[in-house]
Amino acid sequence: MSDQTCVTGDKIAQNNDCVELIMPAHENMLTLTRLAAAGLLAHVSRDFDMQEDVKSAAAEACYCLMQQPCAYARLKLCFDVGETELTLIISGIEPAKSEKQPESVQKYTDIALCILESMVDSVHISVNDGVIEGFTLKKHIA
Repeated sequence: MSDQTCVTGDKIAQNNDCVELIMPAHENMLTLTRLAAAGLLAHVSRDFDMQEDVKSAAAEACYCLMQQPCAYARLKLCFDVGETELTLIISGIEPAKSEKQPESVQKYTDIALCILESMVDSVHISVNDGVIEGFTLKKHIA
């Protein structure tokens, strides 16, 4: 580990590096999402409720990307730890062809927004041509 990315004391060194995870977009990978978030958050904050909220929000955003009519083959998660805020960017990689008829993306964004806003402080949903491309979630670190 370099000095810039090493764990120091109870906090992860604050150097604005992202911790990235790229995984297959399969429902059985949602546990991996939660475990990766848990491992990182254990070093960021001792606030159990905040940890649970971020783990659940990460899994929910991934699930939303997997369930829309134009799903993705892989997902990328980027955890960016600042001094007072955690930013999590979740995006789809390699859009998969789908037999499903495209539905209104508004249905997916409304549901996702409602759920995610109950867990994190800020939610931004990236939509392009009727497809959700990703989420940017922000949570204050206590």
